[in-house]
Parts: sequence; structure tokens; C-alpha cells
Amino acid sequence: MEVKEKERVKRRGVLSGLSSDVRESIKREGTDTGSFKLWINLSAVVIGFLFGGCHLFFGSYPLGLALVSALPSSVWFALLGVSLGSLTLGRSGIIYALIGVLAVFLRVIISGGEKVKGKGSESEKALFSENVTLRVCSAVISGFVAAIYEILLESISFETVLFGVCMVILPALFTFLFSGAFYHDIGVRELIFGTKRIFVASENRGDKMRLYSFKASLLVFIALAAFSLNKYNIFGINLSFVFSGCITLFAAKRFGTLYGAVVGFVSSALVSGLYSAGFALLGAASGALFVFGVWYAIGLGGALLSIWGAYVSGVSGFLALLPEYLISCCIVFPTFRFLEREEAPEIRDNVKRRATDMVGTMALAYRNRKAIFSEPVEDSMKTLIPMLNSFSDSGVIGENYALLSKIIAESKQTALSDREMDEELTGKIEGVFLDLGFKSGVIRAFGERKKYVICSGEDKDGTLITSPLLRRGLEEASGLKFSEPEYYRRDDMVLMQCEATKQYKLDFALACAAGTSGEVSGDSVDSFETGDLYAHGLISDGMGSGSEAKKTSRFAVDFLKSSLGCGASYSTLIHMLNSIIRSEREECSATVDLFTLDLITGEATFIKSGAAPSYIKRKSSLFRIKSETMPLGIIKQVDAEKISAAVTHGDYIIMLSDGISDSSDDPSWLPEFLNKSAPETLSEYAEKILAEAKRVGRGKDDMSVLVMRVEKL
Repeated sequence: MEVKEKERVKRRGVLSGLSSDVRESIKREGTDTGSFKLWINLSAVVIGFLFGGCHLFFGSYPLGLALVSALPSSVWFALLGVSLGSLTLGRSGIIYALIGVLAVFLRVIISGGEKVKGKGSESEKALFSENVTLRVCSAVISGFVAAIYEILLESISFETVLFGVCMVILPALFTFLFSGAFYHDIGVRELIFGTKRIFVASENRGDKMRLYSFKASLLVFIALAAFSLNKYNIFGINLSFVFSGCITLFAAKRFGTLYGAVVGFVSSALVSGLYSAGFALLGAASGALFVFGVWYAIGLGGALLSIWGAYVSGVSGFLALLPEYLISCCIVFPTFRFLEREEAPEIRDNVKRRATDMVGTMALAYRNRKAIFSEPVEDSMKTLIPMLNSFSDSGVIGENYALLSKIIAESKQTALSDREMDEELTGKIEGVFLDLGFKSGVIRAFGERKKYVICSGEDKDGTLITSPLLRRGLEEASGLKFSEPEYYRRDDMVLMQCEATKQYKLDFALACAAGTSGEVSGDSVDSFETGDLYAHGLISDGMGSGSEAKKTSRFAVDFLKSSLGCGASYSTLIHMLNSIIRSEREECSATVDLFTLDLITGEATFIKSGAAPSYIKRKSSLFRIKSETMPLGIIKQVDAEKISAAVTHGDYIIMLSDGISDSSDDPSWLPEFLNKSAPETLSEYAEKILAEAKRVGRGKDDMSVLVMRVEKL
């Protein structure tokens, strides 16, 4: 049936599809009976009515046109309000109502046309989701039509030309300004009920600019809303001042002194420049005093506002502000009580219990998954056992049974540590969760290194749990980057889970050359990532040269590559590798030069056993990592050194075999060469280091270069 319907719409053409989209959009908004959504739609009608009848320059009425051109939702309700407001202007208002209809029609054509042509998820895109440029174009075209109509009706004159210019420029300008407020992650619900952290931007420059745009657009919208009320007086009460008082007290209560002062000034600046400073004082004083109580804030704030009115205009100023302010207090005081009201204990306990049950179920599943610790060990052993048997015939597995048991035990301990709840992180992120508006939710963090977060609470429409602010708050509290969350719903209860993911990556390039004594290089080089989100770079140099040296170094590299992801410690793995190499009947040894980057935290480590120095190149600085240790396989006691290093975005890690750099001292040419600017690609950099080593006569021994670059995602 659905396929036949699609074929029928396709045959009838694009206009039929657009008509269907319009009907669906109107039906969707009209049947959304959620109380909050009903208030949003009613507000759109009221604001549309005010903007539709608001006059600016040279007889122009651009605000209603800008509103219906900028809104992403409730457009039909805003159009209704704009049409009603325009009709209050008399016969001339009919054209403004029709121009508003034209703007919405153009938006339907643009956004609906994109929907019809889209495929997959794009084809499900709602109406009015076009980008800001297309919304501005709709406003410009509609304003231009209004300008042409006025010129044809009244003939060309200085006034009609100025009217036309205003109707073309101002709707486009205000559409652009309004878009910053309407097309942002912060929704109306979050603005009213959400966390006070919504105006805290991340370190990302793009996020900061979008937040600044949102603030500026919101202030412009508030100023114009107050201005549009200025012509309405009820029994001598100026509704603009009532609105300024309400919005100033609300901003001061929700966001503090600074925002209260700014909103107070901006909301009244277009209405009366004289009184705008008084409303700024109201916002600043009430914002500072709300911590002591609502009555202190309202009382002292109102006193300062009234005193300022008396100061600038005498008794008339006092009487112009005090009645309006008292009405504002009567409006906002119940709102404050609503925002602050506590849920009934039985309701709160029920929500808490249900959230705890959901989190407990997911936590149990997570712990059971982590309990299967043998999986990485099993994978490692499937590779290691055949490798050990092919490398040595002397019963090496039996001789190292104790070390194998230790590897399994340490792997189990690593898995168990990831199952434990992180009490400290849980305490940090509980504040983020509660600030967002979850009054009775539950949040838990698990894991020693790779954090796993589960949170649950009551969220009827899902706007709180899916807010980007929640994930951003988790990342700021933990200093980690989290994966895209997964969401689950059970009636009004919602659950989110996410885990730490890598915020770094390591790019690799290598270059190798055999020495003059043989055709086969005794060096083995590899770079790889393991399942536990570590990246590794590894060089091993077997004793001597040729195939025997290659066999030992290749075994060392393969052994570590197969075992590093199982969860055992570096010390145990190096100890076992040393024991296996020593068990060979013929004398053999191999160096180990291992670099490890934790892709979650960015922590870096070098493990060196008889290896040549390595280097960290950071812009114009060069750091040398050196260790005076012996190769593996020579003595029973393992001689290896673990060196922690600080790396950052853009750093180069340069690892070399001793054919290029001796383990004792650097050749004179090497630091000078590495201090030069790095080539564009890593492969070119590795090849240039190798070529320079050959040029200065370092080609007698096997030579290997491994170049890595750290990048923060």
C-alpha cells in the first residue's frame, strides 16, 4: 500500500508532493497536544500578531515577514498571528498578510522541493529546514513584491522608494538575525527549564561563535518584542514596560546578575532610552539578591527601578514605572514558584526507583560483557601458541607456564577494573545531569580508563536526554571524548549510555634498508592499533644481520603485536619475551623499541631495551628519549626501561634503529637534520631521514626509520 501511494504521488508530480507535505506539517503541529508545545504555538501566534502590526521606518512592516521567514517550527501559527496583526492596519494590511503567505509559500517550495528530491533520510527532512541563505532569499523576494506593489499603487516618489528599500533590506536583515536564535542547539525548553550551563561554550572556536550568535540574536528578538508592544496601553499601563520587567526578572533569576542587567537594558532601550538604565539596575540587583530570596530580589530591584524613574523624570517617571513593575511581579512570581516547586515525595521516589532499575539493568549487562575477559586472551593465545612452537623446539611453553598464567591473571584484573564504578567521576557528572533539569535521575560512571556512562531520568519529550549539553558536560567533567550516545525509552523514562572513545590518532610511515653485509635486513618494524584503543610503533633489531637476525627481530615484533591488546602489563610481556629468546639453544638477542600512545587520554610511553634513542619533534623544539639498557635474550634479568613522555597535537615521534643512531651518542648530523622543517607527508619524511643517513655513510648496518605524528581529533 505504501509503495502504491509513493508511485501515485510520483505520477502526480512535485506540486502534489508539496501539497501533501504542507498537509502533513499542519496536521503534525495541530495534533501535537503536549502542553509545552501548545504554549509554544500560542506564543508564535501572539508574537506574530505583534510583529505583523509593528511599524518601523518609512511605513514599512518588516518584522512579521522576517518572523515567518526565520522560524523552523510553529510557522503556520506564526503566519496566523502575522495575518491577524496585519489586518489590524486596515486595507493596507491585507497586502502584508498576503506577503507573509507568499514568504511561507516560497519556503514550502524550497524546503519541500529539497525533500521531494532527497533520498533515504534526506527524504524525511521536515519542511522549513532550509539553510539561512535560502530563508533570507524568501524574505527578500517577498519584500521586493511588497515594494513593487507599493510603487505601482502610489507611483514613484521619494517616500515609496525608501519604503521599497526598507521592505527589501530589513526583512532579510531580521531574518538573518532571528536565525541565530532559532537554529541553535539550545531550545526553548532548555532556555526556560534547563541548566544554567547552557551559555557555557566549549573550547571549540566554532561552538563559541555559534553561542555568541545565539545570544546576540536572542537579545535582538527580545528588544523588538518589547518595541512591538509599545503601542499597546491598557488603562494607561505600558505593556512594553510590563514585558521588560518580566523578562528582566526571569533572566536575572535563571542566569544571574550580568545577564539580568544586559536583558534589562536591551529590552527597554528601543522603548525608552531614559528608563533602560533603570531596568539594567533592576536586572543587576535582583540577580545578585535571588540567592537570599525572591522577595529581597523583587523588592530591592523594584526600589532601584522606581528611584531611577523618579531621578530622570520626577514623579511622572516614578508613576510610569512602578505600576508596570508591580504587574510584572504578579506575573513572574507564580512562574518562579512553578520553576522551583518540588515534586511530591512519592512521585520523586517513584521516578528515582524507575531510573535506578533502568541504570541497574544496563550496568549489569555492561558488567557481564566485561566479565568475559578471556576473549582478548584467547585471541592472543590462538596466535601466540603456534608462533612459540615455530620459533623454539625446546618446550618453551612449559618452561614459561608461570608467565602465561600471570598474563591471564593480569588480563582478568584489567577486565575487572573496567567493571568497577568510578565514584569520583560519578560525583562530578551528577551535577551536570541535575543542572540539565533531571530532578530525580540516576547517573553512573564505570571503568578505570575507558569510561562508560549510563544515565536515566524522566523526560517526556526526550529533549533533555538528547541535549548536546549533556554530552558536552560529560566531556568537560571527565576530560575525555565520548562516543555518540545510545538512547532507550520506557514510557516517560529515558536512558542514555555512551563510552569514552579515542580523541587522538597516530599516523605512521616507515623506511628500511639492509646493511652492506647482507641482502636481508635484521630489523623488523611495525605500527598498529590494539582493540583497547592504544596505538603502537615498534622497532626490533636482531643480533647480527641476515635471516637469523630477521627471525629473532620478527618474532619479537609479532609476539608483542599479538599480546599487547590482551590487558597484561608491559613488564610481564617483556619478561616473557626475554625468557623465550634466551631459551633458544643458539645465542641470540634482540632490541625492543616500543612507543605507545593512549588514544583515549593522550598519554605516551616508551619501552626501551637496548634500543637507539628516539626523538619527539615539536615545532622548532627537539626532545631526545634515551635509555642505557641491554637487548633482550642476553641475561636472565630483564633490562628494560619505561619512559613516560608528554605529547601534543602535531608532535612527530621519530624512532630509529642503531644503524642510524647508536645507543650511546647521536651522530653529529642527526639533531641538525631533525631540527629542519618536516616535509608534508610522513613517508617523505622517513625516506629523507634514511637517505641522509646513507649520504653520511651510515649504511654498513641495517637501517630502519619509523616516523609517527600525533593528531587530536
